[in-house]
Amino acid sequence: MSDADQAVSAPPRRALLIAAIVALSLNLRIATSAIAPLLPTIQHDTGLSAGAGGLLATIPLICFGALAPLAPRLARRFGAERTIALALVVLVASILLRSAPGITALFCGTLLLGAAVTCGNVLLPGIIKHRFEQRTGSVLALYSTGITVGATLGVGLTVPLMHLTGWGWRGTLALWAIGAGAALLLWLPLVRAARTDDADRVPRESPRARQFYRDPLAWQVTAFFGLESLIYNATATWLPSLFVAHGVSQSSAGLLLATVNLTGMVTTFAIPVLAMRRPTQGGLVIATTALIAASLVGLLVAPVSGALIWMVLFGLGQGAALGLGLSFILLRSTDAGHATELSGMAQTFGYLLSALGPVGLGVIYDLSGGWTWPLVVLLVLLVPSLAAGLGASRNRCVLPDVGNAVGARAASPR
Repeated sequence: MSDADQAVSAPPRRALLIAAIVALSLNLRIATSAIAPLLPTIQHDTGLSAGAGGLLATIPLICFGALAPLAPRLARRFGAERTIALALVVLVASILLRSAPGITALFCGTLLLGAAVTCGNVLLPGIIKHRFEQRTGSVLALYSTGITVGATLGVGLTVPLMHLTGWGWRGTLALWAIGAGAALLLWLPLVRAARTDDADRVPRESPRARQFYRDPLAWQVTAFFGLESLIYNATATWLPSLFVAHGVSQSSAGLLLATVNLTGMVTTFAIPVLAMRRPTQGGLVIATTALIAASLVGLLVAPVSGALIWMVLFGLGQGAALGLGLSFILLRSTDAGHATELSGMAQTFGYLLSALGPVGLGVIYDLSGGWTWPLVVLLVLLVPSLAAGLGASRNRCVLPDVGNAVGARAASPR
């Protein structure tokens, strides 16, 4: 074991890395999820249409997909920890820019925000697989739960904070820069300890992305990741508007959406641990799809009277889907470099696919004049999601021969 690896294995460094991972995961969704409960207010204040409002919520997703291939390249050059620290600096600046006056600042800040979050999305799975090889399931559970907690804080506290401070939606959105700054402070010691030749770099021997494109299993992992993200982001973006349209107050609608993320914490924590202990995950995929389907049917039949029940079911289902999507990336890869490349592919195409959700649902609503058809479309999308999940749950790795060859070259003496 190298000196760098021994340093990483030291308990204080490991504890700091876990704390930094949790802090980062919290901030990967706070700033983006805070838009959804404020969307009616933003549309009223700026005159944005439903389609334009959906686009505002979709810009980060487009960045998650379009910019995902750049993250491994930056990590190979500068190191994963340094790259994430730089991304956190950009995240703080983008949150403040998004809150500046003018529609241009709103959209440009959102674009930069999406670019910053992309680095954490892509690089953290590889860091977890490399740094915590013997505790992958538990650390991944903390990471996925942190994402859910961050989303819960964003949707649940944003509107109450706006009313409490009286700063309006722009000032309220700017408050979330404090959390991003705190995450940056936790990452700085890791950056100072890292060397340019340290193992935090993505191995240069990692298989190239085009090799993954030839493997059907890689596409199944990508499709499941993308479809579960599409369904969640489309639903989370418009759920407050759906409830407001049925007479629910804006604050209550935001709290109902927060319930989704709150209940999702149970499955986002439990599913990665369960998935890592099973040779196949087909049963988990079926249970996850059933929970989401039941919630969407409930929203069609009794959107207000059963709202709390449907949000609990949707939260459990979406939490499980997120946990499975991240678990598949690690379970179907052979090493850290493999995981980073598979993560890049899954997030590139997965998030580009999911970016269609908020805009598409907004357009369907504009055309149909109600929320029935948007919910029906989401139910139909569960069919290919189930098929992709069952394929991704098979007990094999993407490009196993390439991954093993890479691992052998990395382990050989120089």
